Amino acid sequence: MHPPLNAPHAIPAKAADHPLAVGPLAVVGGCGHVGLPLALAFARKGHAVDLFDTSPERVALVNSGRMPF
Repeated sequence: MHPPLNAPHAIPAKAADHPLAVGPLAVVGGCGHVGLPLALAFARKGHAVDLFDTSPERVALVNSGRMPF
């Protein structure tokens, strides 16, 4: 049984109210020709970015600072 929504550990109504919130967050799917430049644009505007891809090779290239294309 799930706790009631008014429980002390309930999910905040707004993400900004979460105790771990550090600012705007962008979640982008794909490290390809569209996803990676989009993620970079969000990062340049000051957003935290989570970037996901199904290809471990692409992820490794991005993590090493190189474009996977």
